[in-house]
Amino acid sequence: MRRGVYILAALLWMCLMAACGDDEHFKVTGTIEGAPTFNMRFHYFGDDALHTGITASREGKFTFAGSSRQPVMVEIFDNDYHLMGRLYARNGDEIKCVLNRQNPYKSTFEGNDVNKRWTKFINANAEVLLRPGDDANALIAKYVSDNPDDIVSAMLISGSYDAARDVAGADSLIRMLGPDAHPLNLIESFEYMLNRVATKEASKPVLPMTFADSDDSLRSYNPRHSRLSLIVISDNESGRADSIVPQLRRLRRTYNDKQLAIVDFSVDRDTTVWKQSIRNDSSRWLQGWGAGSLASPAISRLGVRSLPFFVVADSTGKQLYRGLSIAQALKYIK
Repeated sequence: MRRGVYILAALLWMCLMAACGDDEHFKVTGTIEGAPTFNMRFHYFGDDALHTGITASREGKFTFAGSSRQPVMVEIFDNDYHLMGRLYARNGDEIKCVLNRQNPYKSTFEGNDVNKRWTKFINANAEVLLRPGDDANALIAKYVSDNPDDIVSAMLISGSYDAARDVAGADSLIRMLGPDAHPLNLIESFEYMLNRVATKEASKPVLPMTFADSDDSLRSYNPRHSRLSLIVISDNESGRADSIVPQLRRLRRTYNDKQLAIVDFSVDRDTTVWKQSIRNDSSRWLQGWGAGSLASPAISRLGVRSLPFFVVADSTGKQLYRGLSIAQALKYIK
C-alpha cells in the first residue's frame, strides 16, 4: 500500500513538471555550489495559503515546480532549514539559479527582470544582508525609499527586513510601496512573516474585556455572546475613516450582534478627535478608546504591533485570523 502511495506521488510530481512551461505553473532549475546529494525544501505564499515542498538535489542539481495565480516570492532551504535563496516567480516563468549555501545573498537568479534586479542588489550587499539588524534594515529602507515602485522593494521588506527588531518600521515601509510593487501575495507573505513574531499571542484565546466608550462609561465585551467577533485596532492615521468604517457599516447591515460582534478600538492620542470622528460614524457597534495606546490592558494581550490590526475570533475566543488586512479578515466572516 505504502509503495503504491509513493508511486502515485511520483507520477503526480512528474505530471506537474511536465506541465511547466505553460501559463499555469512556474519551474525552477538550478545548481548548488559544492553540494552533495541531499533533500531541499521550498516555501511560497500563494492563493491564500502557504505552500511547501521537498525536492532532491542530486550532485548539486535540482528542479522543482509550483503554481500561483499571482506573483510569489519562493524561499529555498536545505533540509535543516538553512536559507539558500529567495526568488520571484510567476506562472509561465522558467527560473535558473545558482545557490550559495554559505551566504544566500550571493546566490544568483535569472528568468525575469525582477530576479535580475534582485540578484544585482543582494550580491552587491551580501555581507550586510547576511547579518539582520540595524545596518541591514537601514540598507533596505533606503532601497525602498529610492525604489517604491519596484517589486524588489516588497521582496526585501517581506523576506530580509528584521521586523522583530522594528515592526513599525516594516509596516511603514510597506505603506511606501506603489501599486506596481504591491502584489497581493507578497504583502500576504509580509503579513505572515510579520506575525511570526507574535505566535504566542496568536495561540491565546480572546478574553472578555472592559473598556471606556465615547461617553467615558465602561463597556464590556465577551466573545461567547456572538458566533464570531471582529476586533479592530486603529487610529485616524491608519485610514480608519476612509477604508475601515465603510466595511464595518456593511458588516453591520449584513450581520446582527448575535452573528457578529464588532469591537472597534481607537488608540488615537487625542480623545477629542476620536470622539468627534465616531459621532460622524453613526455607528452601531462597540467602540472604545485604548488608554495608554497599544499598551492598554484590553489591547496589549492581543499582541498588536502595528496599525491597523484585525482579529477574527469564534465564540470560544479562538483566533481565526490576525493581521494587517481587513480584506483578509473578511474572508473568515461567513
